[in-house]
Amino acid sequence: MDESLALTFKYDDGRIATLFSSFTVNSTVETHVCGTRGRLKLNRWWYSPVPLELTKGEDRPETIQFDFIGNGYNYEADEVTKCLRAGKKESDILPLDFSLRLIRLLDRIRKEMGLVYDADVRGGR
Repeated sequence: MDESLALTFKYDDGRIATLFSSFTVNSTVETHVCGTRGRLKLNRWWYSPVPLELTKGEDRPETIQFDFIGNGYNYEADEVTKCLRAGKKESDILPLDFSLRLIRLLDRIRKEMGLVYDADVRGGR
């Protein structure tokens, strides 16, 4: 049931977000952010600092490169290490509230589509 998913989010200020995810089709692995003044295309592995394309208006796309180490997750591990060494329980960069809002949103999406995992039943959710 969770092999493919299409979502549309509509925000109070008129913005719209459309998401598609699938394990069963051969599609591109990229993210497009479009606005009134241009577009941003995040290529494969968008969760790490890979090259992205910025198009302003009708101009030609500009490729922006990043120097990075690893696959991107190492930066998260570094931040956790810094916080622990400083005796902090959460990061100023990505506070706990963000994670809680994200998991609540994902839980709402699963509920609306009727997706229930065995762990949900066993865990009493």
